[in-house]
Amino acid sequence: MMVNEMDDIKTLRATETWQRAGAYSVRIQGMNRQHHISLEEEFDEHDGDKSKYIVLIDDTYPVATCRFYELPNIEESISAAERSQKLKSGLQNSAIQK
Repeated sequence: MMVNEMDDIKTLRATETWQRAGAYSVRIQGMNRQHHISLEEEFDEHDGDKSKYIVLIDDTYPVATCRFYELPNIEESISAAERSQKLKSGLQNSAIQK
């Protein structure tokens, strides 16, 4: 397990179940609850045992995460880009409505 400390923030390479749970917690809080992205849209075919996560922990609370996965071909890259664009549009619309 890789751990780097920045003051009280720890950076973890999530290899254990509890660390992956931290990544999921951040994703649910940030995307599902805050930006109203459905769980089905947030958790997709790239989530699973082969997904790799970095998780930032402030004291004992997960505060940020990043998911890494391989893209097998260009069509997957386009799908990921389209998903990203949809997310950006939704965030912009959410900000405009507030």
